[in-house]
Amino acid sequence: MLVGSYDEARRAAEYLNQIPEWNGRVTRLVSDDADSDTAWTRLPENAAARTLPRGDVKAFPAVGGDILVAPLLAVERGHNIVLRGGKAAIGTVYFLARPHPRPDDISLAIQSINDWAVRQLRDPGGPFRQNALAAATPDQAAVAFRSRARRQWNRFLTRRLAWSSLRDEEKAAFTWDQLVVMWQVIGRLVRGGVPARVVFVDAAFSPREAGFQDTDTPDTSLLASMREVLAPYFEDGNAAERDPAPIDKSLVRELYEPLYRALVDMG
Repeated sequence: MLVGSYDEARRAAEYLNQIPEWNGRVTRLVSDDADSDTAWTRLPENAAARTLPRGDVKAFPAVGGDILVAPLLAVERGHNIVLRGGKAAIGTVYFLARPHPRPDDISLAIQSINDWAVRQLRDPGGPFRQNALAAATPDQAAVAFRSRARRQWNRFLTRRLAWSSLRDEEKAAFTWDQLVVMWQVIGRLVRGGVPARVVFVDAAFSPREAGFQDTDTPDTSLLASMREVLAPYFEDGNAAERDPAPIDKSLVRELYEPLYRALVDMG
């Protein structure tokens, strides 16, 4: 069960542990520098949920619990949770909270400015080439580019990250960022070629449908947006301006085809 923070993991684990059916079968992930005196121990009935340090998450199969409650970003990469023989130890993941960057996390701003710069350089008819040709010297062109980049950087740092407030191009970048994070976690479930089940619990994933209001669109739903940003890499005959380069298509198909097919099957 994936949540947004260690505090949310604690509260979710405590709630589950109070349910008789799951009492004593819940393990929660804690930060490596947290007190882990109860880690690796079988606790008596009605005791608090056992804890497991993040650095030891690969040992979850040996702890004895049936449910692991963890922050999403704590298990996205770096550790495989497998049984002997290399097959995944976890078969189902519940996203209890839609992933979203922390307000003080500048990683999305860094990725956004890098994406902006790369797109400037890769577009042969774009503003970077036009401004460079119009400048009197290469030095002036570089200074002007740095000035534009600084304005973009300041905007990325100060913008609101609420889904509804993002521009279309920013929403696509946001979607790619969360898509990669979620797919890395799902990858923990398919080690050894075993099937996996993924459940999106949070109503924020598809707010209109969750509220029985209407069908969600890429503007309202992260899942629909994930399907939309992946579609050009799998569907032939797209408009030229949307058709990705062959090398990009090959890479995305290799990495994300199972995810795309699953999103399409969700409807």
